[in-house]
Amino acid sequence: GTGNGNGTGNGNGTGNGNGTGNGNGTVTSALPVNNVGISNDTNVGAANFDTAGFSYSAQALQNAGITPGKTINFRGVSFVWPAPAAGDNVAAKGQTIPVTPVKGATTLAFLGSASFGPSMGNATITYTDGSTQAFTLAFSDWTLNGGRSLPLNGNQIVATTPYRNSPNGIQLGQMPNVFYTAVTLQAGKTIKSVTLPAAANRGMLHVFAIGTK
Repeated sequence: GTGNGNGTGNGNGTGNGNGTGNGNGTVTSALPVNNVGISNDTNVGAANFDTAGFSYSAQALQNAGITPGKTINFRGVSFVWPAPAAGDNVAAKGQTIPVTPVKGATTLAFLGSASFGPSMGNATITYTDGSTQAFTLAFSDWTLNGGRSLPLNGNQIVATTPYRNSPNGIQLGQMPNVFYTAVTLQAGKTIKSVTLPAAANRGMLHVFAIGTK
C-alpha cells in the first residue's frame, strides 16, 4: 500500500516535470507587459504596437497557430503566448524578469519583434551565483521593413501573418512576423533572471515570450 503511495509520489514527480514546464509558463504570464500590440479585427483601436497605431491581428495570428495562452514549441523551446490582460508584450525598457529554467538549461530564448527596427540593445543575464553575462538582444522589424529587409542573423521566423491592422481599420498587407532568437547560457550555471535592454539603437524591442531549453 505504501508502495502504491510512492507510486503516487512518482505521479507527483511527473507533475513536477509539468511544473517545470509551467515554470516557463510563469515567466511568460508574469512578464511585465506594458504594450498592447495585438488587436481584434473588429476593434483595431484597442492596440498600438508601434506607437503609430498599427498592430498585429489576433485573427491572423490565430490562423498562424498563435492564440492567447497557447504553448508554442519552436527549436526545442516551449513558449507560452501571453493572454492579453493589461497587455500582450513587453516593450524593452530595462526590465529585470525572473526566469525559471528547465533542468540543465543551456539556452535562453525569446519570441518577439521590433517596431521601426531592426532593433538591438544591451541585455544582461544574472545567474543564481550572482555572476552576470552580457549579450545583445536583437529583433528584426516586425514587417521586415515592409518586406524590403531580410531577418537579422540569429532571428528565425516563427510565424508570418498576411496583414496588420491599421488605425483606420484597413488591413494592410505588410505581413508582420514573430521571430525567435536565443543566447547560449554559461556552462554549469543556473539562470536567475534576464534584464532587457534599457534602450535600443533604433525603434523598440518587443518581447512576447521567454523560454529555456
